[in-house]
Amino acid sequence: MQLKGAAILVVDDEPALQKIFADWVRREGATVYSASNGAEALEVAQAHHIDLVLSDVRMPVMDGIALAKRLKEVERYTIKVIFVSGFADLSDREAFDLGVEEFLHKPIRRKPLIAKLQQCLADREELWSEPHDIPAEQTLRQKFPSLSDALERHMIGFGRGGFCMRIDQPVQDDMELNLDLEFEADAHALRGQGVVRWTSNGEGLCGIELLYLDQADRRWVLELTRENSSRSFIPARPVSAQ
Repeated sequence: MQLKGAAILVVDDEPALQKIFADWVRREGATVYSASNGAEALEVAQAHHIDLVLSDVRMPVMDGIALAKRLKEVERYTIKVIFVSGFADLSDREAFDLGVEEFLHKPIRRKPLIAKLQQCLADREELWSEPHDIPAEQTLRQKFPSLSDALERHMIGFGRGGFCMRIDQPVQDDMELNLDLEFEADAHALRGQGVVRWTSNGEGLCGIELLYLDQADRRWVLELTRENSSRSFIPARPVSAQ
C-alpha cells in the first residue's frame, strides 16, 4: 500500500526526530499528526481518524508501551502501531504481544522506514499472496489432531499477523521458513511461509510472522487471525480459545 491518503501519527519526545519522521512521511502524501508523548497521542487519536502510530518507546508522561496498551484496550485493530527506539529494554516478543506490528531500532534511514509503514498498512490478503524464495530444507512441519485440540493444549496461538507455537526443532531469529501445519480433523492446513520473529528455547516456543499463504489456505487463516481474542500481532505464548 502507498502512504498517500493515510493518516499517520508520529510520537517522539525529541523535537528534531519528530520533525524528521513527520517530514519523511508527509513527502509520501500522508496526512501527518504529531505528539510528544503517549498522553498527547491518545488525545490526537480520539480527535482524528488515525491509520497508524509511529512511536518512540521511552518518553515522559506516558511512554510508548503504555500507549500501545491503551490502544490495544480501546481499539479493535483499527490503529496499527510501529515502535522506533534507540534502546533495547523491550524485547520483540513483548512488543508483538502488545499488538505492535514492527519494532525498529534507531538510527533508521528513510527508505526502510517508509517500506515498513507501507507493509504495515497493506491488506493482509495482498501481503500474503507473494511467495518468497526459501530453501526446501527450511521447512517447519507439524500435525495436530485438530485446531481446537492444539489451542486447548496450548500448542499454538494466533495473532493478527502470525502465531506462536511449541516446536521440537531448532530455529533462529529472523530465519525464514516454509510452513506445513496440518489440522487433521478439520481437513485444513496452514501451508505457506513465515519468518521467526522471536524464540524462547527454554520454553520450546517461537513466534512466527506470516509472509505468504497458499491460496487454498489463505481465507481460512485470515479468519483465524481476524478472530483471535488476544489482540496481539504475535502472542507471547499459546493460549486456549476464548
